[in-house]
Amino acid sequence: MAPSGMQAADDRALWAETRQWLVRLAALVIGVAGLFGAAGTEDPIGYICGLGAAIAAVVFLFIDIDRYFDGAPPWRLGDFLVDSVEALIVVVVLLLVLAVAGLFLAARFPGVGYYAGLGLAVASIVAIFLNIGAYFDAAEHGGTGSTA
Repeated sequence: MAPSGMQAADDRALWAETRQWLVRLAALVIGVAGLFGAAGTEDPIGYICGLGAAIAAVVFLFIDIDRYFDGAPPWRLGDFLVDSVEALIVVVVLLLVLAVAGLFLAARFPGVGYYAGLGLAVASIVAIFLNIGAYFDAAEHGGTGSTA
């Protein structure tokens, strides 16, 4: 038996709230893991990466708390993607610079720096493809992505 309209809306709200708390929990785990990683390494790049992860998690959580008390909806992936051609060009160029910087970091520093650099390069390339996909989705659905 299919759920009624009211039950389906309640289910969607429950899973949206659960997803929001899971994202917060993941940010908390990343922040704590970054602190433990920074405390347990003698490598300066590992220390910087661990502190960077912890600081990014704290900033994310504070902004999320601010959005919650302001009544704003929770973040979705689409909030971080561009859908206009002008913004897409700027974002792709910046992300390509980050990817190349990550590869130079990987080539220069062994150990943690190698993996941090490769991670930065891979994350930048993935973000480029996600932004290109968001642009074409917006263009296909009549959003701001169309240039005509």
